[in-house]
Amino acid sequence: MIPLLSLHRWVGVFSAFLLCVLPASVFAQGHIGKVKGHFAAALEFHLTGQIGMNRIGLPASTPNPFRQDAWLDERDDIAMRGFVGEATLQIDWWSLLGEPVSSDRFFWKTSGWYVVRYTDKKSGKVGTSTVSRTVLAKYPDLLKRFDAIAPSNIDFEVDFSLASLSDKDYQAFRKKYNMLETIGAAAPHLNSTFTSPVKGVQMLFFRSDKMPFNAPGSPSWNEFLSLSNEYDKNKLRMIVDYWRYARELRIRSFRVVRMKWPLGEFKAIAEKFDQYERGEGDESFTEKIKAIEEQAAQTPQYASNDFWAETSSLNRYYFYIIDANNVQDDYYDLIVNGINVGPVNNRTGGKTTYYCVLKRGENKVKLALTKLMGKNSRFTVEIDGVFGPREFSGSNDHDFTVNVK
Repeated sequence: MIPLLSLHRWVGVFSAFLLCVLPASVFAQGHIGKVKGHFAAALEFHLTGQIGMNRIGLPASTPNPFRQDAWLDERDDIAMRGFVGEATLQIDWWSLLGEPVSSDRFFWKTSGWYVVRYTDKKSGKVGTSTVSRTVLAKYPDLLKRFDAIAPSNIDFEVDFSLASLSDKDYQAFRKKYNMLETIGAAAPHLNSTFTSPVKGVQMLFFRSDKMPFNAPGSPSWNEFLSLSNEYDKNKLRMIVDYWRYARELRIRSFRVVRMKWPLGEFKAIAEKFDQYERGEGDESFTEKIKAIEEQAAQTPQYASNDFWAETSSLNRYYFYIIDANNVQDDYYDLIVNGINVGPVNNRTGGKTTYYCVLKRGENKVKLALTKLMGKNSRFTVEIDGVFGPREFSGSNDHDFTVNVK
C-alpha cells in the first residue's frame, strides 16, 4: 500500500464525493406507461446499463453525479469508493385491493476496482490503497473475497408524477368529484411530484452481476407517497383514484439516500494483499494450496470400494429454494441422495437455504411433498455453481439429478 493522500486531503476529497452522491438533484427523467395495471421500469444510474424492459436513465448531455467513482461509503474511519461500475433500480408498482404494491430490485456490476482509505493499525497513519481484480489475480483467496462482496443495504427515493388520463377517464374523474374547473386548477395536488421511498430492508442484495429475487411489499398510500399521516383524507382519496385512472407515470428524479457496504472486508482485502506483497505474516492461500497439491500428488490414491473412498469425493454446496410467483408454496422435505436434509416450508415470497453435501458424479435430489397449501406452488432451485436456477411447479414430488464434476 502506498500512502497517496494525507488525512486532511482525504477528508476534503471524500467530502466532495459525498456531496456528489447525496443531493436530491434531478438527474434522470422518463415516462412509464401502465401495462396491465403495472408501472414497471429500470432506473439506471449509469448509461451502460443493459437490464432490459423500460430503461430510464440520464439524458446524454447531463453530467451524472452517480458516475462510477462516486459511489462512496464512509463509516468507522474507513472510506471506500469506485467499486460500482453499473447500477440499476428495477421498479414494478401497482395497486391491489385498493392498496399500493411495490416490487423493487437492485442490480449492479462491479467496476473491477476500488479505492479504500483507512488508518494503519501498526503505524497509526492514514493511507490509501487501490485494489483491483487484476492485481488480485495471483492470490485466488483474495480474488474470491473480492467477487463475493455485496452491499448490506441501500435506500433510494424516486420522485414521480401522474399523467395521461384518457378523455373518457378525465371526464369520469371530474364528474365523480363534481369539478367545474380543470383538474390542474381545481386540484393542483393531483399534479404534484410525489416521492416514493424504496427501502433496502425490503430488498435482497446479491453480489455483482447477479439478479436478486424479490418479494412485493405493501406500504400504506401515505408511506408510498411520502405524505404525513395527518394528510387530508379527501385529497388522498382523489390522488389514489387519479393513480387508478392514470395511464402514465413520469419519473422526475431518483437517487440513493443511504448505502452500506461491508467496509471492513474492503479494508481486510487491502491489508492482506499488502502483507502478501511484502512477504509478511501468514503465507498466502495460493502458497498453501500449492503445498497441499504437491503433498497430495505424492500420496497413493485410495482405491478400495468402501465408505472412506466415497467420502474422499464429497463437497458441500449451498442449496437455494425460492418462491417464484409470490404465492404460498406447498411444503416439502429436501432429500439428497436418500438423506432427509430438512423441511422447505417457504412463506409467500420466501427462501430456504441449506448447506448440503454432494459427491462427484450423479446425485439424486427430491423435494418430497409434505403438505398441500392449496395454492399454485412454483419455485426455483439453485445449487451454487452446479445446478440451476431451474423452476419447478405443481403440487407433487419433484425429482432431479445433479451432476458434479
